[in-house]
Amino acid sequence: MPKTPATPNKAVRLEAFDIQGHNGAEPFDYVAFFDFIAQQDSKTRRETVADRFIAVPNFTRYEGQYGFVAYAGSTDRSFLVLDLEEETEEVRQIERGKVIATRTVGLIDPVARRVIVQYVHTGVRATQIATLFEKLARIRSKEFEGATLEFAPTPGRTFRQELAAMNRIQSASVTLTRPNIDWNDFSNAANSLAEDTNAHNITVSAVAGRNQSLSKTKGLIHTITEVISQVEDGAKSILKAVVIKGMRDNESALTTLNLTKHIDARMVKVPLESDGLPNPGAVTEASLAFMNDPKEGS
Repeated sequence: MPKTPATPNKAVRLEAFDIQGHNGAEPFDYVAFFDFIAQQDSKTRRETVADRFIAVPNFTRYEGQYGFVAYAGSTDRSFLVLDLEEETEEVRQIERGKVIATRTVGLIDPVARRVIVQYVHTGVRATQIATLFEKLARIRSKEFEGATLEFAPTPGRTFRQELAAMNRIQSASVTLTRPNIDWNDFSNAANSLAEDTNAHNITVSAVAGRNQSLSKTKGLIHTITEVISQVEDGAKSILKAVVIKGMRDNESALTTLNLTKHIDARMVKVPLESDGLPNPGAVTEASLAFMNDPKEGS
């Protein structure tokens, strides 16, 4: 008997984020917040910024977690098609009410305050989803009209390894997002940067003098490594963005270390649907496995 063709698979990257929320002077109720988001009409979970369209029509609670399917696309009514054989181009129109979109799948655990998001090159970013939900709650909920929400990248082990390999650091820039309770709830080093305790985000940059290096044992680099250590010990990440430029041993060229390239992540193989896209149910299952066993990430 002929063999049944194997189902084609594709490697998918899943990235981890920690949730930091604030609601004025009141404790942030993460379960109530995401319950509110789930109860809203699906058409309210969308927005258009310039010509960029973002929507989260599918946001479903099951067993205390929330699975979502998000879409990103352009609102342009036409697109260009190039015929490679004929080397000719053709402009095609999109029907009204439709957009060319990419699909992103993710999972939220409000109790663990953790988010797993499928990385899609032109897809929705975790920060965009957090901003969309924050705006929706501020507009439509009295309970959360003053709420702020951040999905902060969880640094992977490779970030610390790459930083340790730098023997001369030329510059560093970090944006910290306010911890769940207050700046005093986190590291002394991070707190020392927050002179204004009402600040939601703090951005600090440092540049070494000519032929000098930023210190690894004090100052900004020490603050970054201290925050990472606390995250590794179980604290929720407050690192919104980190960019460090430096040199490794026996190298003369600058290396740029960007947190976006070193988020705690897992590569998984999932089956493809008939349209060639990763099966969303399989991505959700893989996200759940990552959520429940985060130490297997990178």
